Amino acid sequence: MRDDTDARVGEVFRRLSIMRLELGEPALDRTLRDVLQTLGVAAHREAEHRARILAERKAPRPSSVRVTAYADRRDPEPWPEDLDG
Repeated sequence: MRDDTDARVGEVFRRLSIMRLELGEPALDRTLRDVLQTLGVAAHREAEHRARILAERKAPRPSSVRVTAYADRRDPEPWPEDLDG
């Protein structure tokens, strides 16, 4: 089969059409249920893969400089010599 997405999708529809003609509606219904389940599993797997990529991208790097918003900043803790005076 060619490495063409449209051709592969067309092949799926062609095979479903042949199945409907040669094996009848009940076989087609069972097959469509299985195809839809398989598509759902593949979509879920792809979503998890993309979520892992996004989580890795957003995770702070140990060598990264962390910048905070001005509203989130706190006063620095005083140095010990500042407490003596």
